[in-house]
Amino acid sequence: MILSRRQFLKKVSKTGLAVSGYLTFGKTLTGCSSISSNLILSEKSPVIYPPLPGRKVQPPENGCYIGFEGGTIDIYKKELGVVPKIVMPGNFIMDIRRTFLKEQVEEISSHGAIPLIWREFNFEIAYYGFNNIVGQPEVTKELTTYARAIVDFGKPLFISSMREMNGDWYVWGQNPNAFKKVWKYMWQIFEDQGANEFATWFWEPYAPYVREAQFDDPERYYPGDQYVDYTGFSAYARTRFPRTDRSFRELVEPTYISMRRNHPNKPVMTAEFGKTNDRYQAAWLKDAFKTIRSWPGMKAAIFFNSSNPFYSTNPSHWDDHTLSADSMKMYKTILQDPYFIVVK
Repeated sequence: MILSRRQFLKKVSKTGLAVSGYLTFGKTLTGCSSISSNLILSEKSPVIYPPLPGRKVQPPENGCYIGFEGGTIDIYKKELGVVPKIVMPGNFIMDIRRTFLKEQVEEISSHGAIPLIWREFNFEIAYYGFNNIVGQPEVTKELTTYARAIVDFGKPLFISSMREMNGDWYVWGQNPNAFKKVWKYMWQIFEDQGANEFATWFWEPYAPYVREAQFDDPERYYPGDQYVDYTGFSAYARTRFPRTDRSFRELVEPTYISMRRNHPNKPVMTAEFGKTNDRYQAAWLKDAFKTIRSWPGMKAAIFFNSSNPFYSTNPSHWDDHTLSADSMKMYKTILQDPYFIVVK
């Protein structure tokens, strides 16, 4: 018997049914809005995760950190009246440099926000090949320098690498063995230098919403609990591609359920999400945050307030995810709810 979400929750509330299982990842990738009656789609609130070691970014007991990639702190202070809790330094292009962005990270921290950074391997993969990065002296030297810069910074931050590794669009994509090997290599260098006292590792696959070759199962790329502090995902509603132009729930629910099932002690973050800047964006955001609020296991939501620079050479794939004026107003309304955590 297939029930809608409304029917399912109504049945649970009437019967007092205690549901304690999730579907496996593969069964969730149907693209359908209906669900089977043995799914957990509601959680007890609050979801309290075990404390992370050291001085890492601790997940809130109740509520969700709000962050942005793109834009400046001054813009958000002006438009929203608050500083986001999580901010990516500079712009997307700057953030994949191989050196630590010391000045930008310190500026973010001075406002009481948490920096979020990616340290990618574009150059190293082009030079050595993805399967040959680990142990290269120059790579080890660069990562060691990067790790020591984090120690010198001396405050909690989010860090990740090789984002959306389960997709087929990056040079590191869909190579699970190499991905896990490189991730552990980088993590171990950070550990040896003491950087993992502050570096809070978030693992960010793309959230698949259908079963097809372009989207691989994220679990094939999970490096292990020792090497991950937060699980997360990216997801985009793109007007140019109707198959992706779905609600936030439709895009990410299968992945969220899978992560809560497979990694129950790891806080979940929407590490990167966006909606094309069109007339529906504000309404889409309102609905997205309604969903986020209904999932107490999700502890951070970071909007990609930027156009996508990697498609600049192919205008047919260009995406503008910047927030419209109406969306900024919607965000300001959303953030009146104290559940969504910002820097006041």
